[in-house]
Amino acid sequence: MVEEVEPLRAELREAPALWLVDGFNVLNVAVLQGAERADFWGPGARARLLALVERFPGAPGVIVVFDGARPAESGREGAGPHSVFAPDADAWLLGALRAHGDPGRVAVVTADRRLAARARHRGARIVSPGEFVAACVEGVALADSEVGDETAGRRAEDARGRRPAGAS
Repeated sequence: MVEEVEPLRAELREAPALWLVDGFNVLNVAVLQGAERADFWGPGARARLLALVERFPGAPGVIVVFDGARPAESGREGAGPHSVFAPDADAWLLGALRAHGDPGRVAVVTADRRLAARARHRGARIVSPGEFVAACVEGVALADSEVGDETAGRRAEDARGRRPAGAS
């Protein structure tokens, strides 16, 4: 019986093949943390998030989805992580998850509890925005949620340019 369990555990540790990122949710929760609201919907904030995502080891398999129409100034086609603009980012994310052949190999990055519950119900792995941003900052791959939220929060603060507590 033990022999049957080990391959399953190894399979669960596999990195997701596809990362679906709830763009404005991650931006607000882990990058801006509610601050700098004037630029929240603007190109500067989106560029900050996309620049962080470029550092993520699985970046080619990452899709960052933003609510709304693609702005004329976005011009990032072909450069960096793939970004999508959709009238309803949550619906787009769930549609992409539904269309994927193996939802167990998909990670959805969000702090939106409703979206997370729906994605988890469809078989996706849920990753917190802080955990994802910390992995981007450090350039390390996430395998089965190795980074705790408390540590991820401190690392995400570093991504926003704040000094960690106790640093001089």
